[in-house]
Amino acid sequence: MKYFTAVAVAVLGLAAQQTMALESAEPVQRAAPVEKRDVGCYQQGTSSKPAMCYTPGCPSGTRSVFWDFGCPSSSWKCCI
Repeated sequence: MKYFTAVAVAVLGLAAQQTMALESAEPVQRAAPVEKRDVGCYQQGTSSKPAMCYTPGCPSGTRSVFWDFGCPSSSWKCCI
C-alpha cells in the first residue's frame, strides 16, 4: 500500500508540473532539426527580441512566426 501511495503522489506531482508548464511560456526545443531546411522557433529571435513559445496565443506587442520545431506542439505559437 505504501508503494502505491508513493507512486500515486509522484504521478500527481508530475501531472501538476505539466499543467503549470502548459499555461505559460515554455523555452522548449528539440536538440536538432529533423531536416536541414527546418526552421526552429528560437533561431528566429534576436538578442533584443528573443523568440518564445506561448499558448494559446502571442502576447500583445509580439507577432507569431512560422516554425518547424522548438515548441511543445503545433497548438503553440512562436512569438517574437
